[in-house]
Amino acid sequence: MKLEQRIHALLDSDAAATLAGIRRGIEKESLRISTDGTLAQTPHPAALGSALTHPYITTDYSEALLEFITPPSTELHKPLEFLEQLHRYVYSHIGDEVLWVNSMPCMIRNDADVPVAQYGSSNVGRMKSVYREGLGHRYGRKMQTIAGIHYNFSYPEEFWKLNQVLEGESGPLQDYISKRYFDLTRNFQRYSWLLVYLFGASPALCKSFLAGREHQLDTFDHTLFKPNATSLRMSDLGYQNNAQSLGRLLLLARRLCESGCRFVTVATRFVWDMHGDQNNLGVERGMEAVGRPFNRAVSAFIEDCESRGLSDDILLVCTGEMGRTPKINNRGGRDHWGRLTPLMLYGGGITAGQVIGKSERDGSQPAIDPYNSDHLVSTILHTLFDMGQLRVEQGLPVELTRMISDGTPIAGLH
Repeated sequence: MKLEQRIHALLDSDAAATLAGIRRGIEKESLRISTDGTLAQTPHPAALGSALTHPYITTDYSEALLEFITPPSTELHKPLEFLEQLHRYVYSHIGDEVLWVNSMPCMIRNDADVPVAQYGSSNVGRMKSVYREGLGHRYGRKMQTIAGIHYNFSYPEEFWKLNQVLEGESGPLQDYISKRYFDLTRNFQRYSWLLVYLFGASPALCKSFLAGREHQLDTFDHTLFKPNATSLRMSDLGYQNNAQSLGRLLLLARRLCESGCRFVTVATRFVWDMHGDQNNLGVERGMEAVGRPFNRAVSAFIEDCESRGLSDDILLVCTGEMGRTPKINNRGGRDHWGRLTPLMLYGGGITAGQVIGKSERDGSQPAIDPYNSDHLVSTILHTLFDMGQLRVEQGLPVELTRMISDGTPIAGLH
């Protein structure tokens, strides 16, 4: 059913009455800062209750990063009123400290100046702190001090029941609801660039946030900015940096696999073109931008799978459509190269820690019999399926059926 048909069906059925049950809530983060504009080094105030168990006031990554949580409500004004009361209460118990109003953090000289949140000595509390320590090692502590506002939104069950009938969908209601929320999330992601363009409000940040990092921002005193910028927070300098964006996608991929999804493709905004021209970085800066974040995110994914006992059940395939020239061009970049490309596999019960295949000394072409896409597809099939039980539908492309019936897996993996 198309969107226009869905809307007309809802209008004809007078579904508006069910929308009165929409529930909304707010989660707002704010840094505690001292009077000199630096991050507060004091522990979470005892008067604010336990950060581990308090339902409305807790901490996010840092001891200084407060998080306010409003209970869900069907009344529009209630979350804002509740949030205001939380702010009033907190201000009455933090002395001379104030709450930083911006999303991008205040002045922070070093990563070590960001105190990691503490939740007590219980197993659950220690686990939360250790998890945050790991985030600091992978992405840096400064990055974790970026604050945000989460707007929680849910339709009432009566709306979903009516909508399911109108669309002629059968099956369990919860499965239908989950499917539609995934549709909503996908459409939000598709148009989120427009929201940032229209409503983005973080055009500047403190110079200390990018200390030691290359950037193309303009400088005004201790502030970095870009004329006409909308949201540096959502740029590659902020919370959409390559390591975190890939890390979140891999986390989602793992969860999808655990839920029964058989194939997941993870696509990123990583730019591996490093021609060193007016449109692309050179090798040195390019690898800093994507190579290191890729290493961190994939390493974290592998550690995650190992800790959950999923190393035999999930096969990670990292590859591209081509390689890069073995020689660096006169602009400090590398160009497209179709004769050789890297491939990395993890999991699926294969033997880890191997280097299979060999190139010439200059990396220009294979030195021994090469592996190609047929070998890769066959490897995936033999790793994940019982080939003797596999049945192929009619109408598949000839190339694919040939890979299935005649393909040879990469030797030495098992």
